[in-house]
Amino acid sequence: MEVLTSIFKGILLSSAMSTVLVIIILFMKLIFKNKFSANWHYCIWFLLLLRLIIPYAPKSSFSIYNTFNWTIENSAFEEENNNTVYEKVRISEENVEDIGVTTKENILKYEKEIKIKGIKFYCVLLWITGVLTIGIYTIAINVKLYIRVKREEYEGEEWIHILLDDCKHKMNIRKSIPIIISNNISTPALLGLIKPKLLLPKDILDNIGYDQLRYIVFHELSHYKRKDIFVRWINVILKISHWFNPVVWYGLNKMSDDCEIACDEKALSYIKKEEHKEYGYAIINLLEMYSTPKWMMGTAGMTTGKTLVKRRIEMISKYRKSPFIWRVVAIVMFTIIGIIGLTNGELNKKDSFMIIEDKNNTGIIVTLSDKEMEGKEYEELIDPEDIKGIVNIADITHTMTNLNNGGATAIYLNDEKVSEISKISVEGMSFVVNNKRINHPFIIKALGDSENLKSYLEENNYMINVFQQRGIGFKIETSEDL
Repeated sequence: MEVLTSIFKGILLSSAMSTVLVIIILFMKLIFKNKFSANWHYCIWFLLLLRLIIPYAPKSSFSIYNTFNWTIENSAFEEENNNTVYEKVRISEENVEDIGVTTKENILKYEKEIKIKGIKFYCVLLWITGVLTIGIYTIAINVKLYIRVKREEYEGEEWIHILLDDCKHKMNIRKSIPIIISNNISTPALLGLIKPKLLLPKDILDNIGYDQLRYIVFHELSHYKRKDIFVRWINVILKISHWFNPVVWYGLNKMSDDCEIACDEKALSYIKKEEHKEYGYAIINLLEMYSTPKWMMGTAGMTTGKTLVKRRIEMISKYRKSPFIWRVVAIVMFTIIGIIGLTNGELNKKDSFMIIEDKNNTGIIVTLSDKEMEGKEYEELIDPEDIKGIVNIADITHTMTNLNNGGATAIYLNDEKVSEISKISVEGMSFVVNNKRINHPFIIKALGDSENLKSYLEENNYMINVFQQRGIGFKIETSEDL
C-alpha cells in the first residue's frame, strides 16, 4: 500500500503542475493563434505529456512552480515507516508517542496523523478504482474492435490498393499498410500500433470519388508518418491515470484536436495548391455522411466533431508556410514554455537543507546521546521509562530542522552530509544516512553563524525541554573550525 500511496502522491503533484501548464499553453495558443503553424500548436502539447510522464525534473529559478512552492523531492524531514521493536531497535518517528512523550501537542498531532492516513487510504482506493474501471473499459472496446476487424478483413478492390501504393510512394512510406473495408466503423481510421491497418467504412466508396479517397488516404498516412497512434495511446494512458482532473483531460483532448489539424497541414503538403479547397470539401462531405462518428481510443481517424471542422477549414483556406521570423519566434516561445513548465520549483530554504558550503567553516556542534542506563544493555530495555531515554529519529530530524531554519548553510550527521534529497531511516540500534550506518552518540554539525544558530536553538527550546524530561544528553558547542 505504501508503494501505491507514493505513486498516487506523485500523480497528484504531477497533475497539479500539469494543470498550470495547460493554462499556460492555452494562453500562448490564444495569443499566437494565427501566427504559428498547426504543427507548432500540436507539438506544444508534448510538453504536457512530458510533465505528466516525468514529474521529477531539474529545479530552476525560472520555474512557474516557484510561485506555488511545489516540490516533489524527498527530504530528510520525510517520515519513515519503520515497524519498531522497542527493546532491540531505536524508535522511529511514528512511534514517539509510545515512549512516554505524551504532551497535549503530541496527542493532537498523533490524532491528526491518524485521520490523514485514513483519508489518504480512501483517496488511493478511489483512484485505483477509477483507473481499473476506465482501463478495463478501454481495453474491452479496443479488443472488441480488433476481433470484429479480424473477422472481416475485406481488403477492397484492386484500384484502392493502387491508390494506396501511389500515396505511400509520394510520402516515402515502405511499411505494408493493408486497407480493410469494415462495417464496424463509422469513419476512416488508422488502427494498430505495430501492424497498422487503414480502416474504411463499407459505404464510403459509394459516396465519394477517387480524389476525395486520395485525400483521406494522405491524411491517414500522415498519422502513420507522424507516429500518432503511439502518441494516442500515451494520451489514453495518461487520461486513465489522471481521470480525476478535468483540466488535464481538456488539455489532452485539445491535443487530439490539434493533431487532426496538424495532419491536415501535413496532407496538404503532398497535394497541389489548387486542390486544397477540394480537400476541405472532402472533410465536409465526411461530416455529412458520419455526423456522429464513433471515435475509438487508440485510433487515428479523420472525422471530428462539428466544432473542430470550422478550425480545420479555416486552416486549409489559409494554408501557407510561416514567414521565417515567425518560425524563429515559435522556437523561442516553445523553449520558454519548456523552461518554465518542465522544471521544478526551487525548494524554500525552510523546507530543505541547504547544500551550499559556508566558506569560513564556523558553526555549532550539537551532541545527542542516550540516557545513562546504569549498566543495562539495549536488549534489556523493556521499561518505557528506559525506552524513552533512547534518541529516536524524530529527535534527529527535529533538531536538524531547527538548525536549518536558524540559518545553517550545511548540516552533517556523524560526518555524513544531510541535503534536501537525503533520507534517514532506522536499522537496529543505528540510523542510516545516505546508505551509511551511524551509531550513538549522534553528533550534528551545522555550518553558519554560530551565535545565531545557538540562539535559535535556545529560543525554540521545546525539544530541549523534552530531552531533559526523557534524560537524553543534549550539548551545544560553538566552533570556529568545523
